[in-house]
Amino acid sequence: MDPILTQNIAAELGLEDMPVKERDSILLKIGQIIFQRIMMRALDEMNEEVKEKFDQALGESKGNPESILDFLRANIKNFDELAGEEIAGFKKESIDLLRAAKKGL
Repeated sequence: MDPILTQNIAAELGLEDMPVKERDSILLKIGQIIFQRIMMRALDEMNEEVKEKFDQALGESKGNPESILDFLRANIKNFDELAGEEIAGFKKESIDLLRAAKKGL
């Protein structure tokens, strides 16, 4: 995950004061969740031809997220905007959940 994005998420979710190992583990999981959200949204944007090419690209990428993102940027109009929306949505949902949990304590 992008270091600047990681810092922003850590700050917004109040993870900065956690032990580094624990924070890094949480941020890794957050990155995986965000990546999955972006992938699902990207699939919704693809026509059948692009989906077939995407399946092929997935096999060739051997799970490398950077090559997958390169494919998505090349084949989905406004992909970076789409990804930004998913990141913002995740952050909002997470912050809302944390606030609700704090109120319940």
